[in-house]
Amino acid sequence: MRILPLMLSIVVISALPGCQQAAFQQEGPLLYEAVRKGDNVLLNKPLTIPVQRARTYLQGGHEIGAQQVDRFEPNCEFEVRTLRETRVEIAPDAFIVNRVRNYEEGSEGFFSSFQLGVRSSATIKYQTTLKMSSERQPDVLQLVCSWEETASRGHYLSVEQFKNAVGAYISLQR
Repeated sequence: MRILPLMLSIVVISALPGCQQAAFQQEGPLLYEAVRKGDNVLLNKPLTIPVQRARTYLQGGHEIGAQQVDRFEPNCEFEVRTLRETRVEIAPDAFIVNRVRNYEEGSEGFFSSFQLGVRSSATIKYQTTLKMSSERQPDVLQLVCSWEETASRGHYLSVEQFKNAVGAYISLQR
């Protein structure tokens, strides 16, 4: 019977190094720290919202389809309020930021693996939402930028990661 406590001790001690968090290299200020209410999101090039959709996606500086999004790389969704029977083109414009909000969502197994003290490969979706408005294009709702990363290395998108995701399509202005 004494073997069980000994085995348990060995398991716990061997799992301790896995509890250490790996350092991540944050690339400058975070997006939610750099954008404030009243700032402008400048759409520099037109975007196209597909038929029966309310968003288009930007990743790696390109406009892409929903099926092409790599959720483990920084990406942004440019969203409108209304589904349409035809494609909708969003013209270049300055959109006023009305609100900045962060959200985190963990993948399955996140809690249970950390509860056991075992290093996890579970991911968290780090999302920053910029609620926007424009008098010329009132159907535009928001820009949602996110990525998924392991819990030990993750952080909200940096301004640099945001710029890499949106490329020449979007810029920020105070």
